[in-house]
Amino acid sequence: MIAITGFGQLIDPGTGNYTMQFMAGATDDTLVLHSGGSDQVLGFDPTAGDMLDLRSLLSEAQVNIGSDFTQLGNYVSVTNINGSAAVMFDPTGHGGGSQVALLVNDGGMVAQIQTSFMT
Repeated sequence: MIAITGFGQLIDPGTGNYTMQFMAGATDDTLVLHSGGSDQVLGFDPTAGDMLDLRSLLSEAQVNIGSDFTQLGNYVSVTNINGSAAVMFDPTGHGGGSQVALLVNDGGMVAQIQTSFMT
């Protein structure tokens, strides 16, 4: 397990299936998502300034949306699955896709998480 204890950090574990825990007091952190795995994340809190960085995810899939962020919803979505927020990615841009992260116990924050993307 990777423990995130500070604030204002860029967390990039690389491609894989990692388990990460944002500890109490860890705020304004940015988690880099990658294709080719699904990370399990506990304690992620967009209301505390935490963000998801999608640049590597999009780049690895050779997706270039340029500055047209309205297209982002074609590739990335967040859905509530049993009380957790599943971040889904479809490199074809048709929506849905496969899970790249599961934000445990954050299912009630789907709307906030969708606005916490960094591209």
